[in-house]
Amino acid sequence: QESKILKIWVYFNSKDIKLNNKNKFIDNNNGEELSFNHLKNLIGLSDRAIERRSKRTPSSSPSHNNYIFETDIPVSNININDILQCSNQNITIDVNKKSNWLNSISIKLTNNYNDIDFSDYLKVINCIESKSYVSKIDLVSKINNNNPIIQIDKTVNEQVNNLNFLLNSKLLKTQPDQFDSQNEDSESKFNSKFYGRSYDSIKLSNIDKLHQMGLDGSGVKILIIDSGYHKDHPSLQHLKVVKEFGFYNLSDISADDKNNHGTATLSVIGGYLPGSHIGPAYNASYYLSKMDLTEGLAFFDSIPEGIEVAEREGIDLITCSMGFGQIDGEYLYYNEDEYFITKIADTLVSKGVVFVSSAGNTGETGMYSPAYSEHVITVGSVSLDGSATEWSSNGPNANGIVKPDIMALGVNISIVWNNTFALAMGTSFSAPLVAGGIALLLQAHPTWTPQQIHEAILSTGSMVNSPNSIHGYGVFDAYKALNFKPISEETTLSCSSNKECSDENGICCNGKCVCAPAYYGTYCQYKRIECGDQC
Repeated sequence: QESKILKIWVYFNSKDIKLNNKNKFIDNNNGEELSFNHLKNLIGLSDRAIERRSKRTPSSSPSHNNYIFETDIPVSNININDILQCSNQNITIDVNKKSNWLNSISIKLTNNYNDIDFSDYLKVINCIESKSYVSKIDLVSKINNNNPIIQIDKTVNEQVNNLNFLLNSKLLKTQPDQFDSQNEDSESKFNSKFYGRSYDSIKLSNIDKLHQMGLDGSGVKILIIDSGYHKDHPSLQHLKVVKEFGFYNLSDISADDKNNHGTATLSVIGGYLPGSHIGPAYNASYYLSKMDLTEGLAFFDSIPEGIEVAEREGIDLITCSMGFGQIDGEYLYYNEDEYFITKIADTLVSKGVVFVSSAGNTGETGMYSPAYSEHVITVGSVSLDGSATEWSSNGPNANGIVKPDIMALGVNISIVWNNTFALAMGTSFSAPLVAGGIALLLQAHPTWTPQQIHEAILSTGSMVNSPNSIHGYGVFDAYKALNFKPISEETTLSCSSNKECSDENGICCNGKCVCAPAYYGTYCQYKRIECGDQC
């Protein structure tokens, strides 16, 4: 039955509402200027999202004053309805997904009979392609998750995991806020006894120092993109889960093993069981998105719509530990300027959202999407001594941009697995560690833009003076990043002189730094890797 369905992206070159040269949104059909409240309701933009945009979008943006962007405007319903008219008695057209940011829809062409050939599909495709408002069409490709957990050490269960004892302990019965207030000396409280088996991962990145300052992720909203989630484990019962939804198929979270990976990443960033397991952002609020990977495969159109919905809900941070590798037998496009997940990441950053991704576990083979994207904070894995694990994916990206960006512990990580504790290894877990630390930075610096967060992390990494394609900028140091002074302390990310563009690395042109070929970044502050064929 599935073989009778063909999925296609249809990209449009216009919308029903446009931004005129006076920075006003106009209805194309009647020329009427649309009010802020009308647009807000039309888009479904929450007050929380507007608040975040007001704090973390560049003042140089055309939409900075009202925090509504052209990318927010919905896909044209007029165009969609017209596309549906291309169906015929043999082929039915259904709209599958919509992406305002990409100004596109994915549609399903379904064969209603068993004896028609591809020419029937082609007639429908030609009809769609002939529309003046259609800029291009493309197949919706399947994705294959290529970021597995390398090893799970379940022997830890017999060694240190005694849930019957923990269930009766005072520590377990204490909620995060209660536990924090019951201890007079915060510095002595956040020690190895408190963190349990999470201590090494927390300590290596100095996250414990932020906990000592009272930072725990409160008020920060985090979207996790993964396979599914069990939330009944004692270390996860405290979680503030705002919403659960699926990018692919919205369904009840089942109890099968495919949800273990998502449960594990959730426990790494937000778990809370004093004396056994602690995540960096245990008091944050969470949006849990399930990517339904049937036999390891899903369709790429399942990604943009869900991210856009979560952004409109007001999230601050996305963490994704799923790397997507081959598409229908072909390797991913590595032209990052054209690849759609790069456009999604760029749009997220422009709206004030930080995107964190695991680098992958393929070593010298390289990375998969979304880890290659410039504006994604890509996290690799190190051992306790700070050296990269041999399987942590190497960069750089196709444009010579340093990847991974930063590193964190990726071995012997305490996780929840099969409703109990285990030790695991993989960049799937170093990424949520860094994301949790970033949540604490956002709590402390609520006006820092994603660019400033990125800058603070790279500028305080353990290898800031000698970044490379294996270690990036070195091990993440949350405490140093917290105390870093970004190039601009304000939310303004525009230049007024060439000096602001990292001196000789670029020049200021119309309020934006234009970088020399060997440099990149908002202020041209980062040097590309000269990598030749490796890129």
